[in-house]
Amino acid sequence: MGIVEEFLREHFNLVRADKVDVVQETQRELRKHWHPEPVLLHFLIRERWQEKKDGELLDVYNYVVYIDAEGDVDWICNDDFSSQKLTSEISALIADIMNEEAFPCGKLRYDERMTFKKILGSAVVSALEGDFSLAREMKERGREYLQDRVSERSRCWSLFSATVLATIWLVALHCFLPAQLHPEPYIFGVLGAYVSVARNAGRRFTDANAGKFLHWSESFTRLAVGAVLGVVGVSLFQSSVSPELFRDVCKNSAGIAVVAFAAGLFDTFIPSMVSQLVVRKAKEV
Repeated sequence: MGIVEEFLREHFNLVRADKVDVVQETQRELRKHWHPEPVLLHFLIRERWQEKKDGELLDVYNYVVYIDAEGDVDWICNDDFSSQKLTSEISALIADIMNEEAFPCGKLRYDERMTFKKILGSAVVSALEGDFSLAREMKERGREYLQDRVSERSRCWSLFSATVLATIWLVALHCFLPAQLHPEPYIFGVLGAYVSVARNAGRRFTDANAGKFLHWSESFTRLAVGAVLGVVGVSLFQSSVSPELFRDVCKNSAGIAVVAFAAGLFDTFIPSMVSQLVVRKAKEV
């Protein structure tokens, strides 16, 4: 799928004319088979259809599984199947599959949402065919696929927002913070926080359904905290309560940069330093 088509589909619900023609033709055929059911087709997953003669039982039951115009998995079966074949086990399994579909996936791209729906639709087909183990396997695959895609989208938003905001932070600190306020601790604290965001992006499960605003807010807060920790770390190392070795580290720009970067990078750096200083002072007393 091209970038332009993806954009048009996402924002204006526009698709190529030939694809629309195919969908409309398939929808007309389905409506002939399943009249008066209101079949609003977007994507056909599977139809089993056999014409029924007067008073004759079908050798196979008829059903259709499809993705409707609203992007939801839907299915229809004939009366014989509904009354004879739709056991409680099949009903419970399909209901379980439909519960999986209820998980939000609106933050994903169109093709990712459709892949998720197709997997669940295939699970419904397997349940109607009586292959319960395959239906459950497909349901689990759908859940794993959705979780992976949601987490990937969340990591993408986190890294992008952190990169943009870190750039703004660094430019602002370098250009607008007066030299007498010593911008180096702020700058390297922000850099440390940015590296921390990048390192942790793939290590924890995140959810894109929380929305972009939360991701941008979290990135902004992490970078701001990194700037504050950078200043606190350097001030702590330069204070009279610190050992002489620590004070010597921050006597040059390189040492200040290392301390501020470490303070922004590691969340426990400052608390551990404070704890060590408290223990040291307690021993001296």
